[in-house]
Amino acid sequence: MYTGSYAPWEHYPKYLYHYEVTHPLDVLEDFFDADEPKHHVVSLKGWRDIAVSWSCFEDKRHGPESILYVHELNVKLIEALYLLLLEHEEQRERPKPITAQQLEREKTTWLYSPNNLSDEQLLNPYVYVKAFFTDISLPKYRDYLMVWLKDALTIKHNDDNILTSQEIIVVYENMLKLYSAAWIIHQRNTKEPYLRERASTEVVEQPVAKANGTIHAISPNPTPAESLGLEEVKNLIIKLFPSIQMIIHLGTHFKPFVFFLVILVGDEEKIPEGEISNKIEDHCKFLIKVHAIVHKTAGAILGVEKGSRFWTAAISKGNVVYKVSDLNLPTPMEIGKDVLVQRANDHWSRWGSQGKEFLAGAELYSTRKQFGLATFMLHQATENILKGVIQAILGYRIQMHNLPRMLRLTLLMTDELKSQFHLNSSDGIQQFDMLQNAYAHTHYGKSVEPDESGVMQLMTKVDALYNTAKELHLLFVSLQ
Repeated sequence: MYTGSYAPWEHYPKYLYHYEVTHPLDVLEDFFDADEPKHHVVSLKGWRDIAVSWSCFEDKRHGPESILYVHELNVKLIEALYLLLLEHEEQRERPKPITAQQLEREKTTWLYSPNNLSDEQLLNPYVYVKAFFTDISLPKYRDYLMVWLKDALTIKHNDDNILTSQEIIVVYENMLKLYSAAWIIHQRNTKEPYLRERASTEVVEQPVAKANGTIHAISPNPTPAESLGLEEVKNLIIKLFPSIQMIIHLGTHFKPFVFFLVILVGDEEKIPEGEISNKIEDHCKFLIKVHAIVHKTAGAILGVEKGSRFWTAAISKGNVVYKVSDLNLPTPMEIGKDVLVQRANDHWSRWGSQGKEFLAGAELYSTRKQFGLATFMLHQATENILKGVIQAILGYRIQMHNLPRMLRLTLLMTDELKSQFHLNSSDGIQQFDMLQNAYAHTHYGKSVEPDESGVMQLMTKVDALYNTAKELHLLFVSLQ
C-alpha cells in the first residue's frame, strides 16, 4: 500500500471520544472488558484471513456489524496507546522500575501472561509501544486496517488486493505484540486486574464479606466530557423515540463506563418499556454504555405523589438532560428518617430473608448431589438478594429477572456486590453464566449436570453476596 506524507492533523486520534482522549487507560479497560487477549488474537487472525481470501466476511446473525466492531476496537486501541506513549515520554518522574520478582509474581497470578515480548519489553511495555510506532505511523496503521476492513467486506478479484503479503504479516505480528503490551499496561494501572481464579482446593471456608463503608447517593455532577457524551446520547435517544418526554442522568460509573439514565415516555407509547430500554442500550453501545430505566410518565408522577424514594431522588437530585416544555411534574415530598428506615428494613426483611432461604435450599441439594437443582436455588437466591438490596437502598422496585442487568444496576450505589462474582476472571465468567442460565436449564433440561466443584465455588460467592448485601443494608440504615 503506497502512502505519501501525512498532514500533521492526521496524527491526532480520530476514533476516540473526548473522554477517551483524556482517559486513554479506559480504552484499554474497554478492550479487555470486551474479551480476553487470546480471544482478541483469534478475532484478529480471522479478520486477517478473510481479508486476504477470495471470499468476503459473512455473519448470518449479526451481519457486517461484528467485523466493524472488531475494526473499531483495534483502531481505538492503537490511538489510545499512542496517547499513552506520549504521556509516558513526557513524564518527568519515572515510576519505580519493575523488579524480576514482581514480574514473576505477575506471571503466576495474572489471568494471562504474554510470551511474545522480550524481557526488556515485559519489564517496560512502552519499549515495545515505541517500537510499534517507529517504522509505521499512527495514520498509516489506520490506513492499513481500513484496507483490511474493505477487503474483508468485498468479494475480491485478481488485482483487487492492494496489500503485499509482507505488509499484512508485519501489521498482524505488530498487533499481536501490541495486545501484549496493552495488557501489561492495563494490568499494572488498574485497581481490578484480571487474575486467575483460586483453585477449589484452596477454598476451605466461606468468607463473610464486609461492606467497606461506601454507598453512592443519587447526586450526579457530570464533568464537561460527561456532559458532551450525555448530549450525544440524548440526541440519539430522542431521535429513536420521539415519544420520550424526559431524560434524567442518575449517575456515571467509570470502570466499566456506564451512564445510568431514567427515561420517561408518553403514555400513548405502545412499545413496552422493556423493549424500549433494550433498543436504546443496543443503539447506544457503539457510542457509550447506557443503562436505561424506562417508565411511562404517568407511573413516575404517581411514584412522586406517593412518596417513592427512588422517584423523589430522581426528580429532585437527578441531572435533567432533556425535558419537553409542557411536562409538569409534582413537587417531591420530604420523606422522614423513620419512614426511610422502615421501608428499607421491610424490603430487606422480605427479599433478603427469602434469598437466605434459597441459599439453604442450595446447600441441601448439594449435599444430595443434585447440583442442577442446587444451581437453580443459587439463581433464585441471587435474584432475591439483589432485589432486596436494590429496593432497600435505592428504593427502586425491581420488575425483572435478568441477573446481569440487576447486577449492573447495583453499580449505581456500590461496586461491592458485583465484585463478589470475580467477573474479571474466566472462571468467574463461566460460573456466572452457569448461574444465570440455571432457570432455563432446570425447567427445560437444556444442560448436563453442573460439576460439584463449580457449584461449591458458586455457592461461596452467593453466600458472600448475601453477607455483603446485608452489611450494605445495615450501613444504609445507620446513615439515615
